[in-house]
Amino acid sequence: MVHVYVVCPICFSNRPISPLRGVGDGFPLGEYEGLLVDTPIIQLREALPGPGRGHREKGTGGFQVVGTLSLADVLGDPELEGLAIQMKDRLVMMVREYVKAGLIDKAELDV
Repeated sequence: MVHVYVVCPICFSNRPISPLRGVGDGFPLGEYEGLLVDTPIIQLREALPGPGRGHREKGTGGFQVVGTLSLADVLGDPELEGLAIQMKDRLVMMVREYVKAGLIDKAELDV
């Protein structure tokens, strides 16, 4: 059986959309409500000690989210500002390719 994955054009990580969801069921992430300046775009995680390699215990170990940073936070941090610019550059390239392919009309980009 062939499995279908969506690959993020910004970071190239992937997420399976089948067989868990049929390809025709729509995008598996739900409705997109827009990126606001205070929407978290970075998660800070802490590695917690676990039971050891090869052993699993529910509720122990793993990488727990200990904080988030919004676009405004990232732009205000000199160490992370370059990351926001790289993400913007990839997004601009992605939109250009969608326009070239005819999937986005320039009128849709009117802000």
